[in-house]
Amino acid sequence: LDEHSAALANLRVRTESQEQRLSAAGDRLEKLVAPTLEALRGEMHQLRAAERAETEQQLEHLARQLKDLSETNEEAIAELKEAAPGNHVISLQEMQQMRETCALQEDQLQRLMAYLDQQGLPREEMDLPDVVFRVERLENRMER
Repeated sequence: LDEHSAALANLRVRTESQEQRLSAAGDRLEKLVAPTLEALRGEMHQLRAAERAETEQQLEHLARQLKDLSETNEEAIAELKEAAPGNHVISLQEMQQMRETCALQEDQLQRLMAYLDQQGLPREEMDLPDVVFRVERLENRMER
């Protein structure tokens, strides 16, 4: 029994010695890695900020394009009202040109919405339903 007690005490001493060595090695490793880890965190923060700024620029550009598109639609509606007072018949060529314009604008809107979905941004921020409503209203007028 005494031999077992001595062997257990010896194992405890060895275990504590190993624990101290591992703890010291962990502290040294942490001191070595800490500056590199902080540098990496700083770089990631800068990259995130740059990415966010680029995304905001792209969204501003898309918002300007959408505004221009909306203005173009309003101008087209005004031109149609001026060009077709009363029962004026629109030629097939004019009708085809309007359909192509509407299709192009609808494609641009769909790409914009897909981009917003891809970026995880809500569509409501850019007042898209109003523009979509205007495009649909223009299409309905063309079909009449």
